[in-house]
Amino acid sequence: MSAERESAMASPFDAMLQANRRQFESLTDGYGAASPAALAPAKPPSDARPPAASDPRRVLNDRYGRGWRHEITERRRDGNEVVVVCKLLIGNGETAVTKTAPGRARIRPGAGIQLQGSADGVAFRVGAGTGPADRGRAQSEAAAFDAAERDALRGCVAMLRQAHE
Repeated sequence: MSAERESAMASPFDAMLQANRRQFESLTDGYGAASPAALAPAKPPSDARPPAASDPRRVLNDRYGRGWRHEITERRRDGNEVVVVCKLLIGNGETAVTKTAPGRARIRPGAGIQLQGSADGVAFRVGAGTGPADRGRAQSEAAAFDAAERDALRGCVAMLRQAHE
């Protein structure tokens, strides 16, 4: 590669590196790692009521803004119940705080399968198929997974509160 071409490419790259460095330093107060203040939860105004613990996403948004994310690391159905495992990450890099918690929720009864069981060792289902009732069962299962995810996030938020007390 010629020196002219390297020079032409270096200028935009150097500018991008400088912009990233300024942004990083503004996030870390110039220390190279997230400052304790950056990871500490924001203090709500004294006249503000804390968000309800039943809404973990709002709690996390109020405290950490866009500085948090979560992943569902496990998702399964166990009979009439769904189970998820949620991993909450706050911050970035080596200074990130991580909490993991399970969440559970029941699938609403009466949607889709009306009766299931076994007789003489043979399992059976009455009402299963591809009709509208089964679409309702799939929707109620999806709603149960959403509820289990909220439950798991609530557990992560509870662990965070215990750590900061």
